[in-house]
Amino acid sequence: MSASNKVHVDAAQDQLEESRVLDVSDDGEESLESTSAKFIVFRALGVLVFYYLVILIVFGYFDGWATDTNSRSWVKAVDAIYFASTTLSTVGYGDILPTRDETRMVTTLVLLLAFTFILREFNLLTEMWMEKMQERNQKMMSRMAASMDEDGDGVVDEEEMAASLGPLGHCLAMIPPRLVSAMYAVLGLAVNVAVGTFVLMHWEDVDMVTGIYTSLVTMTTVGYGDFSFSHPGTRIFASVWLIVAPVATAQCLNSLLTAIYDTEGRLNRKRQKLLEAPVSVATFKAMDANGDGTMSETEFVVARLITMKMLGSEALPMVQRLKETFQKIDTDQSGHVQFEEILQAQQQQREAQRLRRTTTEGRTSSSSPQWSAAD
Repeated sequence: MSASNKVHVDAAQDQLEESRVLDVSDDGEESLESTSAKFIVFRALGVLVFYYLVILIVFGYFDGWATDTNSRSWVKAVDAIYFASTTLSTVGYGDILPTRDETRMVTTLVLLLAFTFILREFNLLTEMWMEKMQERNQKMMSRMAASMDEDGDGVVDEEEMAASLGPLGHCLAMIPPRLVSAMYAVLGLAVNVAVGTFVLMHWEDVDMVTGIYTSLVTMTTVGYGDFSFSHPGTRIFASVWLIVAPVATAQCLNSLLTAIYDTEGRLNRKRQKLLEAPVSVATFKAMDANGDGTMSETEFVVARLITMKMLGSEALPMVQRLKETFQKIDTDQSGHVQFEEILQAQQQQREAQRLRRTTTEGRTSSSSPQWSAAD
C-alpha cells in the first residue's frame, strides 16, 4: 500500500492540539491572536461605517441627486450608498456622479480615504478569513482521521477509509487536492455569476447574455457602464454585492490559477530539494549572520527557511536578538530556561515598567508650573 493513500493520525492530532493551545491561553483568557483578530474586525467595520456615513450625508442630501429628481429621501439615500459601493469596489459604472464642485472635492478626499485605509482593512480581513478557514479545515481533517483509525495503529489505510466514507466518499477522497481546489474555484465563480445574472434578469429586465456579461464586468471591476443597476431595489442588492463579488472572484481566480500551475506543489518540491542540497560558499557567507567566519546550527536552519520562503529576510538579525534575550533569561547559562527563570524575568520586566512609569510621572510633575502662596 502506497504511503500517499495513508493518513497518519498522530500528525493530525498534533495539529489539532496545537490549534487548541493557540486558541486559549493558560489562564483561560483569550489569546493575543484572537484579541487582535477582533480588533481588526471592529476597526474595519468602524472605518467602513464612517465611509458610508460621509457619502450618505454629503451626496444624499447636500448634492441632492437621485435616479429621479422627484424621488423621496430614502431613494436618494439608496443612491448614495450605491455610489459608495461602486466607488469602493472600483467598478465605477458612471451612472451616478457628483454634480457640484464642493462634492467633487469631497470625492477626491473620500477616494484617498477609501484606497488608503478601507482597502487595507479589507485585505487584512480577507487574509484573516482565509487563515481561519484553513485552521478549520485542519481541525476537521484531524477529527476525521482520528475517527477513521479503527485499529488504533495511527494510520488510516484504504480499507478503513472505504469503511468510514462508503464507496462514493472513498472515490471522492481519492480525488487529487489540486482538482478539488479547482472545482471549488469554478463553483464559486459560477455561483457569483448566477446570483448577479438572476437579479439582473428578474428586476432589471435584461436577457441572460446581458446578465452574464454585466455580472462578469462587475465581478472583475471593469465596469464599462453600458449596463448597470437602475432600480432602488436592485441598487440595495448591488450595494452589498459590489463589495463581496470582486473579493470572492479574486479569491476563486487565485485558487484556480494555483491549482492549474501547481504553485504549492512546485514550491514544496523546491523545498524538498533544498533540504538535502549542499551548502555553497555564497550560501555560507549569506548564512554567517554575525560575520565571525563560522555558521551555527541556528544560522543554518533560519537561512534555509528563508531560502525556502518560509521566513522573511529579516529573520536572521531577529534571531540574534532573540538569542540575546534567551541568554538574559538563562541566568545560570545552562543553555536551558527553567520555570523559575521565566518568573524572575517577568518580575524584572514588571519592575522595569513600574520604574519607567515613576520616572515619567516625576518628569511631568517637575515640568508643571508650581504656584506659591505669595502668588
